[in-house]
Amino acid sequence: RALALMAWPVWLGAQARPPARPPTPTRIATAVPIMVPNIIVLMVDDMGWQDLSVPLYRDSTAANHRYLTPAIAQLAAQGVSFTDAYATAPVGMPTRAALLTGRPAAVAASSASISSLPRWLRSAGYRTIHIGKTDWGATGASAAEVKALGFDESRPGARRADTLTADAIREMDIALAMQKPFFLYLAYDAVHLPSTGDSRFIAASRARGLDERDVLFASLIAGVDDSVRDIVAYLDTHVLTARTLIVLLSDNGGLTSPLRSGRRNVQNAPLRSGMGSAYEGGLRVPMIVRWPGVARVGFRASTPVSAQDLFPTVLLAARVPNVATITRGMSGQDLASTLGNTTPVPFDRPLLWHVAEYTTSAVPGSDPFSAIRAGIWKLIYFYVGSRYELYDLSNDIGEARELSLKQPEIAAQLSELLRRALTDANVSMPLDSAYGRPFALPGRLLVPR
Repeated sequence: RALALMAWPVWLGAQARPPARPPTPTRIATAVPIMVPNIIVLMVDDMGWQDLSVPLYRDSTAANHRYLTPAIAQLAAQGVSFTDAYATAPVGMPTRAALLTGRPAAVAASSASISSLPRWLRSAGYRTIHIGKTDWGATGASAAEVKALGFDESRPGARRADTLTADAIREMDIALAMQKPFFLYLAYDAVHLPSTGDSRFIAASRARGLDERDVLFASLIAGVDDSVRDIVAYLDTHVLTARTLIVLLSDNGGLTSPLRSGRRNVQNAPLRSGMGSAYEGGLRVPMIVRWPGVARVGFRASTPVSAQDLFPTVLLAARVPNVATITRGMSGQDLASTLGNTTPVPFDRPLLWHVAEYTTSAVPGSDPFSAIRAGIWKLIYFYVGSRYELYDLSNDIGEARELSLKQPEIAAQLSELLRRALTDANVSMPLDSAYGRPFALPGRLLVPR
């Protein structure tokens, strides 16, 4: 069937729809306790699950050796690597929006009333800093619009990683001079569409004997890694390491493109497909957290987590009051106990996605879909053709063996859970242009007896 495009997709949590009027931040403190951590979020654009030298699979892969990221590897060695971390959609904008708002809907950057992470942190005494990409709404945002979201300072724009890093260091210097803790959201343009590369690292990448199609991509990854090295060195120099929380993650799964070596759509193997897809290659991302005194050193966490979990995690780390009220109706959960491996977020907590239109990439799995992961199981419902696909990710990370007919009870349970979540959230459904009406919700699957 033909399908008309509707509003941008939203990511769903496992709870009911949020309150109509979120609380509005007001200034609650002029002085901040010394133990409140600085917070740095490093958002990489389109970095795949394996596009770094930190193994997130059971064994190192070829990609882990192809792309050298010693600074990121050192960050992982000092903190927690999540093997099953997910973007909130297979394209970047909804992930960035959810991280900043804790809400599933895309952010209108010009909205001055939005309850946002930087607004809450600023109300608690933080200097809030944005550097780089502003792709969390329909279009990029100006510095004024970004400030309306709650950032004290914004330096937007797509630039090479070292120039972004220099801006970030200048802004951290100002925060130190003001004797304020800082929240830095550094959003790289790399490694998106590697058509030019990072000129500082092209020769070294080529000298390693990489396929020429990987040279530019590898140089961009090296540029991000060099930025991480400089940020970490800054913290060390200013004796800030022990009281700074750093998160590095990607906004969606890896690129599958003629600009990369290998056969298209298997370039993220063992994951299936890539950016834009409902399959693991489009949704699973690298995520590393270093938080001295909280994050267990060198720990690999296999608990499925989402970028949306960072919203309550950061608010609680910053000791913002009334976090339970702020996050009411949100599905994100505090990751502190998971980072310390004390009482982790339950492994079988449902993670859900809802994408109401075709994504930007013509890759397998890019049709409009809703999906749910609970424990080892993942169910995808594709609206065009009313097609269900069920996978056991513990034995089939590449989603090659579809099990909905072999495991009808599991498929039925997940379908019903998915249906209830979509209903509770009152989501916009994709429009079936053949009949001029929205597609139906996932059905109640009958279990054969």
